[in-house]
Amino acid sequence: MAGHNKWSKVKHIKARVDARKGKVFSRFSQEISIATHDGGGDPDLNPRLRSAIEGAKTQSMPKDNTNRSAAKVREIFTKNGGSIATPGSVSYQFDRKGEVRISAEGNSEEAGADDIQSDSEQHVIYSEVSRLNAIATALSEAGMTPVSRQLVSVPQNPSIIKDVTAAKQALRLYELLNDYEDTMDAFTNFEISDQVLAKLDA
Repeated sequence: MAGHNKWSKVKHIKARVDARKGKVFSRFSQEISIATHDGGGDPDLNPRLRSAIEGAKTQSMPKDNTNRSAAKVREIFTKNGGSIATPGSVSYQFDRKGEVRISAEGNSEEAGADDIQSDSEQHVIYSEVSRLNAIATALSEAGMTPVSRQLVSVPQNPSIIKDVTAAKQALRLYELLNDYEDTMDAFTNFEISDQVLAKLDA
């Protein structure tokens, strides 16, 4: 009976530790994925990736987790008509910006932002990266609590999709990437023409 009690305790402790490690591993998987995308897969040439790997090792993160994430992302691309470019080969097409979202009931003009896009539900406020926190704080102090604030990659010249099949393929790929559990952010430069949108909604 003593042995049974000991195993019960070990089992519960292990379950708790495994649950905690699972969250830690997920966080490091996301960081490794982003660092690899932004700066390449060589830790010696990519300080952010090296730091993420060292952090993962500290937590005894299985190497298979990082390999699995990279393999899964590549699989999503190849199975849905896409391909993974070399690191940094498309980043020049995007500007790094701060993004704050508030309810449409708020007065976005008080934000002092570089660019504001609005619809019936919310205002999306873009700023220089260095001003993100200041703008979010100013909005909060004015009684407009941000729904979200984050760093985003904004396309310089959106690519307009005018073909229904291509639109379906692009949307499917984008959806799958966002739904993958290790994806932290997915940015795109495609937009769908009104004519194609009408056909997709029909």
